[in-house]
Amino acid sequence: KHNPVVSEDKLQTKQGSIDYNFSLTPKYIEPFKKIVKNKNLKIISDFNFNLIPNSLSVRNNLDRKYGKRVYRFAAPKYSTWEDVKFGWGRDYTLNWDFTRLLKFNFTAQNDAIVDEITYNPLKQGYINPLTNRVASVEDKKPFVRKNISNFGRTKDYRHTMTLSYSLPTRSIPFLDWVQVRGQYAANYSWSAGSLNSIDTLGSVIGNGQNLSVSGEFNLVNFYNKIKYFKRINGENSSSGRFRNSQNRTPVKPSNKKEKLNEKDKQQDTPRELSILEKVVVRPLLLVRKIQLNYSENKSTIIPGFMQNTELLGMNKTFSAPGWDFVAGFQPDFSKGKWLDQAAAKGWISSNKFFSREMIQRKSTTGSAKLKLELFKEFNIDLNIDRNYVKDHTESFKRDEVFGTPDFAFQHFTPFDNGQYTITYISVQTLFNKDIDKVFEEFSNNRTKISKRIGDQYGISNPSKNSPQYIDGFLGDHQDVILPAFLATYTKTDPDKVNLNVFKTIPLPNWQINYTGLSRLGLMKNLFQDFSIRHAYSNKMSMNSYRTNLDYKEDQNGLPTTRKQDTLNGSYFAKLEIPEVSINESFSPLIGVNIKTKGGIEPGLDVNRNRNLQLKSAIDGQLDERNTKNYTFKAGYVLKNVYLNFLPGVKKEKKLNKKSKKKKGDPLEETAIKPKGNDMQFNLDIGIQDDITKIHVLDDNTKSQVINGSK
Repeated sequence: KHNPVVSEDKLQTKQGSIDYNFSLTPKYIEPFKKIVKNKNLKIISDFNFNLIPNSLSVRNNLDRKYGKRVYRFAAPKYSTWEDVKFGWGRDYTLNWDFTRLLKFNFTAQNDAIVDEITYNPLKQGYINPLTNRVASVEDKKPFVRKNISNFGRTKDYRHTMTLSYSLPTRSIPFLDWVQVRGQYAANYSWSAGSLNSIDTLGSVIGNGQNLSVSGEFNLVNFYNKIKYFKRINGENSSSGRFRNSQNRTPVKPSNKKEKLNEKDKQQDTPRELSILEKVVVRPLLLVRKIQLNYSENKSTIIPGFMQNTELLGMNKTFSAPGWDFVAGFQPDFSKGKWLDQAAAKGWISSNKFFSREMIQRKSTTGSAKLKLELFKEFNIDLNIDRNYVKDHTESFKRDEVFGTPDFAFQHFTPFDNGQYTITYISVQTLFNKDIDKVFEEFSNNRTKISKRIGDQYGISNPSKNSPQYIDGFLGDHQDVILPAFLATYTKTDPDKVNLNVFKTIPLPNWQINYTGLSRLGLMKNLFQDFSIRHAYSNKMSMNSYRTNLDYKEDQNGLPTTRKQDTLNGSYFAKLEIPEVSINESFSPLIGVNIKTKGGIEPGLDVNRNRNLQLKSAIDGQLDERNTKNYTFKAGYVLKNVYLNFLPGVKKEKKLNKKSKKKKGDPLEETAIKPKGNDMQFNLDIGIQDDITKIHVLDDNTKSQVINGSK
């Protein structure tokens, strides 16, 4: 193509690929299959392994683009410009089931550039892109061949691997009600720096790992292993069958053997379970299912890495960054550990202009679910959750001022930040009408917490300004406020509450449902559904926490810097926690849904919510919002409604007068009239009372109402 400015603009694209794929159905070797026949030793007979990978694939994609542009009005020696991009992408995939329960997966991608010598009009010659020096035309082809034989110059390399394993509980007779699965996933990446700076500022490497464990315990299957409990559960009960057999006319046995068999059957017939047995024993089997999940994610990013990648992300000697790093294991950033050791080996850039930060991230998530059934159709679901996130950044660079002659690399400004959330219970004070009295108790509990913290640091001197507090840990200290807050609003003894908020134990939330009323006595003739609901949820969370850069401590771990009054004020806290919130709700406190067989659907929901936001960064300000909500519901279902006047609805066929006079077949008459749909009418009436108050510690004033509605 061309235009008034460009006389020639040519783009030439060449692509090619070479792929290899291998796949095979796994053939598991079971050496003990024919030797061990005992069912109780099934775990031995099921032992297996596989010596050949399931699949292996290698993909090579080559893509070369050559561009040439000639300008009309430029000087001849500057008129022609050319551009070459030669990419080589390689993908590798390996799937291998070592056993039926142990499986491995590996994938890798390598993006490389095949460098070529091109003509540069500004330098009036052919330039080697690696050295930026002038080369001859004769060097072009040997240069390309050499780069192809070296598989190009890697720009990005990344791989992921996954190893999963399931415990063979199904092969163990007394553990077949248990399922446990674990998985380890890892990733690694290497990103090359630019050609101009890779020799001085290096490249960027990173890795990550995910460790997850899950377990499920179906206790119903465990109970059913005992025949008596199985009958209590009502599963495959044979009592009804034997009761029916008593009503049938007995057949007289024809001989002695049949008589003996008949006696054996009567002896094997289980006795009828009494109501007392069911009432007493069934609640002992209330735990029906348990689910446990734990996940841990970690990742690291290290810029300024001076080694190149050759195979599996390692350098030529397979020493850097280490097999543990490419396998996802996290390096230790502590002094004298991985970073210092890597710098001593020359793996980290020592350039004075290097300023990028090292980054590490860790997050853990744990949950537990418990399903209870006190009796049939009375279900209780309990759940516990915990989520913790921590991000760490620091500068690690060579510094001749603070460094030593032996080792000049130093760690600068380590900084942590993250989040923390758990399920919680604070219902102990939710229904307290005098919320000002609760806040006053919170204020008073600070003195006990201050003494406990002082004992931890070995400080017993009272503060000169506020003698009720220990010196350095006054009522405005964050580490004093937070435990006092949690102790007060959960009615916990201040002398026993955990002083470390991050070690607060998660507590269960719950949901209760009972749907069996519609099956009791006379009610089953009146109601199609009669259910009662109750649910409680609570989250205690710190949406943000971070390192306090003003905090300093001595060699013994004692804080040394104070805020405000440098002599008598509180010490700075090690972490800044701007806000801690407790958000709890009964949704509903009580809920009733009814559906009669006549189509009437009344209902009632009573909800109660409270939100507490402690803003320790604003002088201990507490925002408290309480909400009450009542919802009355009414509904009615009108069945088989046919609205033929609506567009799109088929019109009902009208019968002729003659056909009306004649008595036709009732089946034909019903076939003429199309079937209608159910029409539902709903009416909800809600009443809400909402009030928000602000409490301030040491303000000597009553709480203020800042918002509300009714």
